[in-house]
Amino acid sequence: MRYIPPKKVRVIFLIALLPALLLTVIGGNIQSKPVMFTGIGIALLALIFYRIWYRCPHCGRFLDRSWGEYCPHCGKRVNQ
Repeated sequence: MRYIPPKKVRVIFLIALLPALLLTVIGGNIQSKPVMFTGIGIALLALIFYRIWYRCPHCGRFLDRSWGEYCPHCGKRVNQ
């Protein structure tokens, strides 16, 4: 697997998640199941991407909800 820096993973995740949530809400308001399920599908794909790629470059463990400068597991700096 090719390495993607955690900062870029967060940006990609947010760029994918925000329109997905918007599609879900719009689909619910106009009562369109295809639009709503498309938004839910995109959100799930964004969450899977985040879970697979948001890892410490040093120890390889999932960074969870830590958006800080240091890995909560090994203590090394993650954003270089």
